[in-house]
Amino acid sequence: MINSFIRKLTVGEKLIFFSGKLLLKIGSWILAYKKFGFWQLHYNKLELKKIEVAFDGKELCYKTKDFTALARRFASDSLVFEGVMMEEEYKAAVDIFLLNNIPIKSFLDLGSNIGLTSVYVKNKFPDAMVIAIEPDKDNYEMMLRNFELNKLTNISPLMAGVGATDSFLEMNGAFRDEQQWALSFKEVSYPTDILSYSISTILKTYSIDEVDFIKMDIEGAEKEIFDDGADMSFLKKVKVLAIEIHDEFDIRNNIYRKLTDNDFVIFNSNETTIAVKRNLILHTSRPEQYKIHN
Repeated sequence: MINSFIRKLTVGEKLIFFSGKLLLKIGSWILAYKKFGFWQLHYNKLELKKIEVAFDGKELCYKTKDFTALARRFASDSLVFEGVMMEEEYKAAVDIFLLNNIPIKSFLDLGSNIGLTSVYVKNKFPDAMVIAIEPDKDNYEMMLRNFELNKLTNISPLMAGVGATDSFLEMNGAFRDEQQWALSFKEVSYPTDILSYSISTILKTYSIDEVDFIKMDIEGAEKEIFDDGADMSFLKKVKVLAIEIHDEFDIRNNIYRKLTDNDFVIFNSNETTIAVKRNLILHTSRPEQYKIHN
């Protein structure tokens, strides 16, 4: 069809047509070169949000009146910054507490990456006790630097993973876009440098009888945590859970079932599934704001 269309064009129109195709291809090459297209869009978003950024060629330092955040240029850190700080992907979960004057006293940041969700939550609830868990050494070190820059207190960083049981982990590579925010680990039966803890062990270790908010973005390890036969007792102690479910593992329906069996109601906010204890929904002043799946 396209060939018959081109044949009907005049010589001048053909010249314009093919020149346009060439310019589009050149433009796509330019945009793809060292992610120039991403950085152009990223810079435009920063301008709109009035976020200051300093750049030394290797790292970016974002600054607002509320927080400071470091990000590696050659990593997925700037994408994490956009999601957590600019698009506020956990706002729907945090608003459950803010809009109903319920304090977050305890927060588990499972799969903390470079720590920006912990910074976000601490900005809203400075008195919250935070446990931030990240298994990757490079991400963990960036997380510590971000915590230090923001002078966070009452926060416990832990370089470890999270799983169904206490075990050891080994790097399993990365999936999806194969960047630092998609690093996957697998449980192994032999000792390694990376420990993994169950959520029940974490709560017991830090003497937490009730946890207000858990964020879980653990690159597929949720499959084992919510597997049939796994210990679900920790769910009785949780008010709100925000989880990214990785559909590559075909586990969404099973997780939904486990959550509803433990008296949660569920709604989705973009790519994040948010589960709220039913009694908390019933006692909030604006339950109509949630799209609930029963």
